[in-house]
Amino acid sequence: GGGCGSVTLRSLILDHLDGKLSPKNKMQVFYGCLNEETLQFKKEYSAWKKKISLNIILEKPKKSWKGKKGLITALFKGAKIVKNPVAIICGPPIMYKFVISELKKLKIPDQDIYISLERRMSCGVGTCQHCAIGSMYVCKDGPVFSLAEIGHENMNKAY
Repeated sequence: GGGCGSVTLRSLILDHLDGKLSPKNKMQVFYGCLNEETLQFKKEYSAWKKKISLNIILEKPKKSWKGKKGLITALFKGAKIVKNPVAIICGPPIMYKFVISELKKLKIPDQDIYISLERRMSCGVGTCQHCAIGSMYVCKDGPVFSLAEIGHENMNKAY
């Protein structure tokens, strides 16, 4: 997740913490943000870290920041990814291209990469066609799609 994309991902995190998702599944969160001021849900991180792997990176942190610095893709370098992962991406659209590239290097199949494209909606009822990606409409058919549904050729239109 990137920036305010953590708002959407938080519901998955909370469901995992509450045991609503399969307890045998492990959760890894990779979260990138601009700086400390834009980090969301900071007060919840200590509770989250008890049950999930929380990896945070800041693009432009203050000198006092003790965590990782850089773009979200740097979190993938050297990370031990769980077996048979399912990836869920939510954040600024420009981030998607680079995160998907990292996920493909990890050989994650397209059907196991999910992308939230809600930012593309305009009218919300399929009339304006602003949200069309191939033959699908984000407002009517989504807003969450697997990379297999969207297709690599349509991802450039999705950004």
